[in-house]
Amino acid sequence: MTFLLASFLLAFIFINGILAAVILSIWGERRLYGRFQNRLGPNRWGPWGLFSSVADAIKVMFKEDVVPSDADRLLFNIAPILMVFPVFMIFSVIPMGIGTFVVDLNVGLLFILSVTSMSGLAVVIAAWASGNRIAIFSGLRAVAVLISYEIPMALSLVGVLMFAGTLSLGGIVEQQKI
Repeated sequence: MTFLLASFLLAFIFINGILAAVILSIWGERRLYGRFQNRLGPNRWGPWGLFSSVADAIKVMFKEDVVPSDADRLLFNIAPILMVFPVFMIFSVIPMGIGTFVVDLNVGLLFILSVTSMSGLAVVIAAWASGNRIAIFSGLRAVAVLISYEIPMALSLVGVLMFAGTLSLGGIVEQQKI
């Protein structure tokens, strides 16, 4: 099996594992909140309340796609994808065990810092695509908040960088061995 095929297979398994964990956590959360609120649907509809999530999935698939009249339709629909894409990019460089990562970058820490900054761009694109003046101001405010938290986050990683002596996430994990 070639390296490229093995990388794609590992990424496919990893992403599907994350999606399965998200589905299970949503199911557990709905059951717990259903018990708190004394609701019948999430706990008793179907075996273990599984049909409630299926009904919600069907409801979401047939929902109307509402786009404001002044909006740029293409950018308005692409912006949520651009918001989630950096998260999957970050998971590709995080080592989950010894040698289990999609790619081992020698600048992995710098890659994570730069990719997390891309979410601010997605917020600006979403605000601009809406065609609403108030949404643009709100989007710019949200980007200011994102940037203001990135600076302390980067400074907090300086200590880790100085201790490990490398930007590679695999190297940082190796430095933590006792």
